[in-house]
Amino acid sequence: MSLLLSVFAGLSGALLAVLWNGLVSARWLRRLATAPAAPAPHGEDGARSVLARIAGYALGGAGLGLLYWLGWGLVALVDVPWPVAGLAFGALAWSATVAPALATLALGPTRLPPRPLLVHAVEWLVACLGAGLFAAQAWARLA
Repeated sequence: MSLLLSVFAGLSGALLAVLWNGLVSARWLRRLATAPAAPAPHGEDGARSVLARIAGYALGGAGLGLLYWLGWGLVALVDVPWPVAGLAFGALAWSATVAPALATLALGPTRLPPRPLLVHAVEWLVACLGAGLFAAQAWARLA
């Protein structure tokens, strides 16, 4: 299995979260900002912020693709279709990285509001699952 193909597949899958952000998360956050007793909404994202978000997802996805390659395509899962292996990898990656980070933000001394954290948790879940699915599909094609 080509390392470059795995990294590119993970990057491509995580960039689904950028699309998700534009179609779902941004509207969801706007709706939360207009809810009663909500803090004042932040200003619109500038180009720098959007590019930083895209770069973050791209790097995260590339890292997930690399991890999938290093894990030999979840070699422990035998006789399962590639979508199952990809979703399992994405769910494991999310639960091992994003979930603890969001939990510390929600439970830490600053205690960020849970609703925006939920939006970001779902967005990163989309990124992890997308990266896992793309990497697993690339792995299955070359196997």
